[in-house]
Amino acid sequence: EDSIADIMALIIKIDANGNLLWNKTYREPSDYSYSRAFSVVETEQGDFAVAGQQGNTWFGVVDAEGNLKISKVFPEIEGTFTSIVKTNDGGFVLVGGNQIGGIYNPSKGIIAKVNSQGEMLWYRTYNNPPNVGFWFLSVAQTGDGGYIAAGYSSALFKTDAVGELQWYFSSSIDVSDVL
Repeated sequence: EDSIADIMALIIKIDANGNLLWNKTYREPSDYSYSRAFSVVETEQGDFAVAGQQGNTWFGVVDAEGNLKISKVFPEIEGTFTSIVKTNDGGFVLVGGNQIGGIYNPSKGIIAKVNSQGEMLWYRTYNNPPNVGFWFLSVAQTGDGGYIAAGYSSALFKTDAVGELQWYFSSSIDVSDVL
């Protein structure tokens, strides 16, 4: 029987014909946590940037052979990154949600910006609505240098270049319920 400590992030690289080139696992060294890789994007250098979880929110970079070059965990965020996008300045924006949960302490959506070395530049958390758990599932950079993130409840959040909310839309709740 697998324990929670046996769960490891797995990244697989295949060629254009679907042939396996390599598969690698990545794991947080703690006996009490687990690792997951949710989203991967190729970097300008031919490496792969990874969004996921290694006990907490995790940003990693692996080279073309799958060797881990950068591994950054952000325990202050307490969550999971589910999606990643390259930014015009060579960094990355990651989105996801936190692990808090519960009816009186619902989960929050996370948006975070790191530079090319995985150093945290800023992060923000958002509710949608305050009494229901919420996670971001995807993100894109917009033409004005800001970001648009989508999540549960058919929600879209538009931020400026430093993650400050510019507008919000959800088909299920009123904007006044946000934050």
